[in-house]
Amino acid sequence: MGKILFPAATACLTLCLSSAFGQLITVNNGGGDISLLDSSDSSSAANGGPGYLATGGLQNFSFDGGADSGTLDSFVYSAGVDPANTLGGLTFVYALTLNANPGLLLGELQIGSTSTDPYWGSTVKMGYGSSTVVPPATGSLNLLSILNFRWSPESTNSGAYYIVVGTSLENYTTTTATVQDGGSSGNLSVLAPQNPVAAPEPSTATLLLSFFLGAVCVFRKTRAP
Repeated sequence: MGKILFPAATACLTLCLSSAFGQLITVNNGGGDISLLDSSDSSSAANGGPGYLATGGLQNFSFDGGADSGTLDSFVYSAGVDPANTLGGLTFVYALTLNANPGLLLGELQIGSTSTDPYWGSTVKMGYGSSTVVPPATGSLNLLSILNFRWSPESTNSGAYYIVVGTSLENYTTTTATVQDGGSSGNLSVLAPQNPVAAPEPSTATLLLSFFLGAVCVFRKTRAP
């Protein structure tokens, strides 16, 4: 009886923990813009809190004649640190801070590109930290490598925006991100998941070399007095 109840109890505990910290929205590759309404994540990790594996470093940007300026940083957390990520892999948090300006507009944050080789997989969990000034309206995943978060209408609020992405992946690398409102910040360096690569098959030359070295060893042993 205990063996039957244990999986159910574990599933219940996972569900209760994820519910306590909020809910991230499932977004599938090529599925279009998905509403991120009510996808607030109250975990300390979702607001760039301690316990991260690595940080991409603070990136400064300014465009549209200085009307849009601020900083972008990125953090990666181990599996299980943020209970709202139920995919079982790394969680990535992007901390965007915008400076106050009468002409400030935030329309979109794009993370990843086809030229920098990030890999999000076929499904991610999207949301925002509870300290976010104005949450993005929608999120999307395209070409397995590009995330788009859009504000509609465009946000005019300065302050901190925290974007949360839960994945099923185990490794991370660097990619590019851009802040946009018609103009663009240009490429900023951030952390993102890495495509798992299978170990390469040994080449014919490697196999022949191994065979030759083995034969030499056998020959020496047979010649030894």
